[in-house]
Amino acid sequence: MRYAVPSNSNNTISKEQLEAIEEIPPGLLDGLTVFRFAHMLKQATGGGVEAYLWNLNRVLLERNRMRILQMYLVPVEGQAEIITERVGRGELVWIPSVLTTIPAEQMSYVKRFKERLRRRTVSETVVNHEILLSKLADYRPVLGVFHWISQDSKRVIHYLREKSIPLVVINHFDNMRLKRRMIRQQVSLIRAVAGVSEVAVPGFLRNRFTNLSDGIETDFFHPQKANPPDRETKDSVIFFPARICEEKGHLDAVKVFGRLARSTVKAVLVCAGREGSRGFMQKLLAAIAEEGAGERVIFVGELSPEDLRDWYAASDIVILPSYSEGLGRVLLEGQAMERPVLAYDVGGVREAMREGITGFLIKKGDIDGLATRLQYLLREEKSHRTAMGKLGREFVVDRFSLDALAGRHERFYAGALER
Repeated sequence: MRYAVPSNSNNTISKEQLEAIEEIPPGLLDGLTVFRFAHMLKQATGGGVEAYLWNLNRVLLERNRMRILQMYLVPVEGQAEIITERVGRGELVWIPSVLTTIPAEQMSYVKRFKERLRRRTVSETVVNHEILLSKLADYRPVLGVFHWISQDSKRVIHYLREKSIPLVVINHFDNMRLKRRMIRQQVSLIRAVAGVSEVAVPGFLRNRFTNLSDGIETDFFHPQKANPPDRETKDSVIFFPARICEEKGHLDAVKVFGRLARSTVKAVLVCAGREGSRGFMQKLLAAIAEEGAGERVIFVGELSPEDLRDWYAASDIVILPSYSEGLGRVLLEGQAMERPVLAYDVGGVREAMREGITGFLIKKGDIDGLATRLQYLLREEKSHRTAMGKLGREFVVDRFSLDALAGRHERFYAGALER
């Protein structure tokens, strides 16, 4: 029996529905071809959007006889190839768009000036969608799902609109981002809007916004499945899994560890994630040296899902002092691995934990507060952290399963097609 979504239904999902969503039988999307737009690398699984889509695509294809067209980025010197994979009951087709970096000398004066004001490396990236658009004409999707809105998405949106293909957008970042002029202009052309959190939804979207939340593979992120690396130190391990860039709060974490290095609390900070700009890495290394935390900060690079799980298991606490987040997927993974979590109260992060029970929220930029909460957890008996971790796993298992995430997406897609 197929699940029907009334054409006049309100797609907004309450917190109660997220916790106990009705079961949607498999097969709702049978026979459909869905296109996904996202700035992602095929081989990358460490980023929040990448991990979200890897899991979502797999579960949807296990539940439905459908085809998913997944855009991915290829550097200009890379091999741009179309890759078709059989997954579950369906088919996953990877379609490349070519990423080119324009050096500073070829940029306009205005763009160079703006980049310098933002203290960014002066360069510009351009995405060529010629291969993508030609293949969309061949496959003829019935729905376009945009997980990323940027300057280059505008062309793809207009192409699909010309073909009368319904479009939806799913925001994986802080909902305040939807207020940006460039994003708001493109969202105005799209049929339905969703996100991973209900926090700070702009007023102009409240009547057509759906909270799809997030989901992780809780059977995979389980302490009993881990093989943690040997700890060469008796000091506590604080794990910080996030792309290494300024907005994720690495400078704040380093300042906290500078204070810990000068206190009686013994801990090391393990940073996992791919590096952002070379300029920021130099700035971060200089801050580590200035704080005298050189022996207290370890970089382990971008990890495979298995290695990521093992490092969660080897840690005592997971932190995410990010200045902007949609929900904070690593917080879900950390709690599933029975670790207490600490994070800045930004975006939808407060929906990803139980404040004071499975972890603590800290005001954005409050380095003193972050240091105090971290010292509190480290000085508490291990049994206290263990109890918080077990409650965290219960919270994630109850609310953030992959099947529930797939069901919410199926209902969202069906609602957009009905309208």
